[in-house]
Amino acid sequence: MKKKHVFIQSDLGNGKSVFLSQVSAQLALNGYNVWEMTDFEGHACKDLDILAQNGEHHIIVIDEVSDQGDFLDYYTATLPNNITLLLSDRSVSSFSNIEELSKCGIELRVLSLDKLSDDEIGELIVILDDQNLWKRYATWSKERKNTLIRETYNSQLANVLLELLKSPDIKGRISSLIDELLRNDRHKKTLLSIALCDVFGIRKEPSNISDIAGNEDIFTAKLRGTNAFKSLFLVNADSTIVTKSSILSLFIINSLFTENYVVEHCLEIMSRIDHRDEYHFKRLHSKLRTFHNVEKLLPQKQSHLNNYFAELKRRCTWLRQHPHYWVQYAMCRLSFGDILQAQEHLTSAYDFATKRPKDYHTDNIDTQQARLFLMAACDGSKSPSEIAIIFDKAHRLLSNVKNDNHRFRQVVKYEEVYQKSYFKINRGQQANFEHACKAMLENAIEARNSSTAAERTNNIEKSIIVLTEITESIKEKREIKKKR
Repeated sequence: MKKKHVFIQSDLGNGKSVFLSQVSAQLALNGYNVWEMTDFEGHACKDLDILAQNGEHHIIVIDEVSDQGDFLDYYTATLPNNITLLLSDRSVSSFSNIEELSKCGIELRVLSLDKLSDDEIGELIVILDDQNLWKRYATWSKERKNTLIRETYNSQLANVLLELLKSPDIKGRISSLIDELLRNDRHKKTLLSIALCDVFGIRKEPSNISDIAGNEDIFTAKLRGTNAFKSLFLVNADSTIVTKSSILSLFIINSLFTENYVVEHCLEIMSRIDHRDEYHFKRLHSKLRTFHNVEKLLPQKQSHLNNYFAELKRRCTWLRQHPHYWVQYAMCRLSFGDILQAQEHLTSAYDFATKRPKDYHTDNIDTQQARLFLMAACDGSKSPSEIAIIFDKAHRLLSNVKNDNHRFRQVVKYEEVYQKSYFKINRGQQANFEHACKAMLENAIEARNSSTAAERTNNIEKSIIVLTEITESIKEKREIKKKR
C-alpha cells in the first residue's frame, strides 16, 4: 500500500502539540523508528541523508513545520522512499510547502483538530462534570452544556478552556501564583515575552526570549528558581522552555497584564526589532502588525487596539506607506463599526497599492472594502436606492476576488443585508439581490467541490447554508404572494 504523509492542523490551544506527542509515543511503542525534530539550528538535511541510507522505515515528526522550508525543499529534492513525515502547524495556509509536496507526487493527508466531534463533546462534558469545573453552568443539563459548547464555543476546546480560566477562583489562583514575577519589572517583561512566543508559535529558546524581552533574566537562577517559574514552565534537555499550554499563555496576556502594559511593551518591542533580519524577530514583527493577531492579545479592547495601531506607524515609520498596514488599521476601525474612518484607511491602502509593483494583489483590500459596503448597506439611515447601490458595489468586489474561503467570510454577511435591508428596496432591486445570492451560491458550491483537504472551507460551508436559506425564503414569500 502506498504510504501517506500526515499533516495535523489546529488553531491555538486546540491540542495539536499534545496530540502529536501522543501519536509519536504510541508509534514508538508499536515498534516504529520515530524521530522528532528538536534541534532547529542543527543539520537536519544531513540527518535525513543518514536515515535515507539506513534502509529501515523511519517516521520524522515536525511540529510548527512552516518554519522548516529548507528541510522540506531538500526532502522533495531527494524523495527518500523509506521515510514518512508526520507534520503539524496551526494553519494549513501558512504551510507554503504543501503545494510543492503535492507537485512532487507526495500524498499528504490533512487532519484538523479544531472541531470537537459529538462524541468528544460528550466526553469533555463528563470530564468537566467530574472535575467540577463548570462553575456557573454546573446545574445545566447535559443537553444544554452540549449546545453551549457547540454554539457559543464553536465546538473548539480552546474556547472552552479560555472560558474556564476566566472564572474568578481559577483566575485568582493563577494571579497569586505569578505575582512574584509581576512584581519584578524585568521578570514581568520576560513572562510577557515567553507568552508572546507561545501564542505566536516562536521557538521558546532562551536566546529568543531574551532578545524579545530586551534583558537576560531568562538565563538567571533568580528567575528560574521562583515558585512561579517552576510551576508554570519546564526546561527541556535542549534548553527550550516548555509551557503548560498556549491557552494559558494567552490567558495570562489577556487577564493578568493590563491593556496599557500590553500595548506599551508590544510597541516597544516592535520599535526595537524593526528591520531586524533574525527569524524570530521577523515572525513576531509580522504577527504584531496584523489585526487579528493583536486582537487576540487585546480582545474587544477597542480604544487600546486603536491606540496600538495609531502609534505603530510612528514606531515603524515605513508602515505609513504600506497598503497592508492601512488595511489592518481599517479592520481595527471596522471591528467597532467606525465606517467613516475605516474608509479613509482603505482609500489610503488603495492609493499606496498603486505605487507597488504591478503584480501586487489588492484582494485583501477588496474584501475589506466589500465588508465595509455590506455594513453600510445595513445602516438604517440609508435610502433604498443607496442600499441597492452599496450592496451592488460589495457584490461586484467579492465576485472579482479569488473564489476561496476568504471571499466567503464576507459573503456570510449577505444574511444581515437580507434581514435588515432587503424589504426596504423595490422589486427590481430585490430581484438583483436574489440573482446575486444565487450566483454566489453557485460559486460557493463550486469552491467547496474543488477544494482540497489542505484548504479550509468553514466560511464556504456557512455561506452555502446562508445563501440557500435566503433564496428559499425569497421563493417562499413570492409563492405566498401569488396565492393571495
